[in-house]
Amino acid sequence: MTTKFFLSTIFCSILVSYVSSMLSEHKIGAMTGAANYITGFMTTSWKDPVASFSWVMSPHVEITCQGTKVTREDFLNEVKNYRYARIVTEYEPTHEFAEDRFIVRWNHGQKVLSFTVNYEYGKNEYKIIEIEIPGLWKNIHL
Repeated sequence: MTTKFFLSTIFCSILVSYVSSMLSEHKIGAMTGAANYITGFMTTSWKDPVASFSWVMSPHVEITCQGTKVTREDFLNEVKNYRYARIVTEYEPTHEFAEDRFIVRWNHGQKVLSFTVNYEYGKNEYKIIEIEIPGLWKNIHL
């Protein structure tokens, strides 16, 4: 009896770990897809950057540069100038995953362009909640 109980416990634990790993792979896959979308968005041209970028941003997204908040309008004006197509292609992308969010960073020397993205598992939705752009804002007067 104890052998059956022991074997069933082992089987259940293996099954639970297998299912949780499948869910984790799905979640990481969805997050990686979101990161790839953001990368693609930043490296290609688009007709309406305000409309395109606003739908993936949370309403109260914080955009900061060197610790100072940047208005959403200023950021979108910069996006319209296509400055980030060159930056993202020159930088090295890295992803950091957490429980309900992940960070996409592009590193180039000391400069880092990063997006913190909140991911709602189950809804398969992601929203940019913070953008950090140290050292890249040259023409914006804050």
